[in-house]
Amino acid sequence: MRSRLAQSRRRPCWQSCLVLAVAGLGVTWTLSACGSNDSKQSNHSTTINIGLTSAMSTLSPLPYGASNFEVYDLLYSTPVTVANGTPSPALAQSWTSGSDGLSLTLHLRPGLTFSDGTPITASSVVWNITWQEDPTNASHSLFLWKDVTPTAVGPTTLKLTFTHSMPAIFGMLAALPIVKPNSAASGVSSGPFMVANFEPGTSLTVIANPRYWGAPPDAGKLVFTNYTDSATAGLALQSRTIDLLLLPAPSEVKSLKAAGDKILPAATTSDGYTQSLFLSLLVNTMTPPLNDVRVRQALSLAFDRTRFVSTAMAGLGTPAQSVIASQSGAYQPSSATASYDLAAAKSLLQQAGESHLTLSIDTVSVLPQNAFIPVYQQDLAQIGVTLKINVIDPLTWATIAGPGTFPDLITQENGFSDTDPAINFGNRDLTPTNNSQHFTSSQYTALIQA
Repeated sequence: MRSRLAQSRRRPCWQSCLVLAVAGLGVTWTLSACGSNDSKQSNHSTTINIGLTSAMSTLSPLPYGASNFEVYDLLYSTPVTVANGTPSPALAQSWTSGSDGLSLTLHLRPGLTFSDGTPITASSVVWNITWQEDPTNASHSLFLWKDVTPTAVGPTTLKLTFTHSMPAIFGMLAALPIVKPNSAASGVSSGPFMVANFEPGTSLTVIANPRYWGAPPDAGKLVFTNYTDSATAGLALQSRTIDLLLLPAPSEVKSLKAAGDKILPAATTSDGYTQSLFLSLLVNTMTPPLNDVRVRQALSLAFDRTRFVSTAMAGLGTPAQSVIASQSGAYQPSSATASYDLAAAKSLLQQAGESHLTLSIDTVSVLPQNAFIPVYQQDLAQIGVTLKINVIDPLTWATIAGPGTFPDLITQENGFSDTDPAINFGNRDLTPTNNSQHFTSSQYTALIQA
């Protein structure tokens, strides 16, 4: 099953945001022991039952919601895919770059259609880019597309014109789910599966899309069922009511393993590329005392990433000390600068004149954020910082995280760091100007623009 999380979360490199957690989080599957079969089958009569621990409320890819990324990938194709930094054809079969590096012309496959028979044309892709650019749709990719002008120059040819060099353009295209124009929430598919039945918050059934441009999927039907609590989901897996469980609660991992269930700790794309998910924390650097670099450094030093992974996440992940995933070709060990040092954290707060500090954190109630918050709250208490938790819905998160209108701190996830590191530094979180954290640095700007 193909899997892409559009989702490794980012930080402007210095101290404006904290890399908090882990590669490999958020893409965990649990495989039923009795239902497992390591051999690949092309049996279109096969039905796979999958459990979700976070409810699906919409079939629209926007606003992004962590519980739905795997499902979106089944319904919506992208113009290209990217693995290990290399783009491969998807809806677009070829492309050419302008000699000045300020344009890219895409040539779509001929005869593409949505699952309802509507043609997929260059104009369809242009509409989707424009849709991502509309702030009212709360796209996490909004800032990425602001310097791109899409133009349909023929039924299957579109030209993207840039205001400056765009090294992340293929990563952006690989994260652009193509929905039917003006019908985003309808579930009309451009991907390998199409919707057979959808009950928001309860269940989703998808079947193989006969109009899909690529190879047919290995299973003919997937049934997703939402479970309101992790214990019930675990019992459903153990009773073989479901064959797979997406995002099992870490508290259930031990019992699932004891029952013989297989834990698959990362998502793997159809071309064999394993993609990780980062959890990070954005900091509003305009809010006193977070405008003091010493306070931001203290918040980073106080977080015990190793304890978080081993306890709250049951060992399903790797502590991250850099915004670039360690398995990425762009990773450099010298960039791993995060550490855990309570004494240094306390000293920095004292230097900043902040011995007793109260901060608020906005978060959504899905894994791994809801596992992270209690751990971080305990860590900060050891340096005299009280953390007040504000749980918000994904739409609210999307509307405040991008423009940076959250009061103090906000959690977020990201799945692009290992796929295409360049995409991180063009997004709203890490761009050197107008970023979510209101962070500015001439050194950082020079580094990114080099």
